Amino acid sequence: MPPEIFADTAGWAHYFIRTEPFHQLANAFVHEFRRQGGRIVTTNYVLAELAALLHSPFRLSKARQIRYLSAIKHARWIDIVHINQEYDQLAWELFRQCHIGQMFDGIHKRME
Repeated sequence: MPPEIFADTAGWAHYFIRTEPFHQLANAFVHEFRRQGGRIVTTNYVLAELAALLHSPFRLSKARQIRYLSAIKHARWIDIVHINQEYDQLAWELFRQCHIGQMFDGIHKRME
């Protein structure tokens, strides 16, 4: 199984926005991670939050916002998990019961 990593809103912002302090590091990481066959996992909630962030405070044009979000949505090396009530409840239960790392491992195993 190829390595996987979760990308949150801040991670995507650093990847796309050149003025962000970790932009170069994020790009280098993603390039190397992809070279190794890695997959990035994110959620529809993260993408909605990213869309809001790209609008304000970054004030990117609508065309650029669409280009960045489309790049994520159409990349074959990115998996988008669509959060629904069942996943939300599962995440809450796991959060209450265990350490954060165990929580993500548990969610991933139950989604397979």
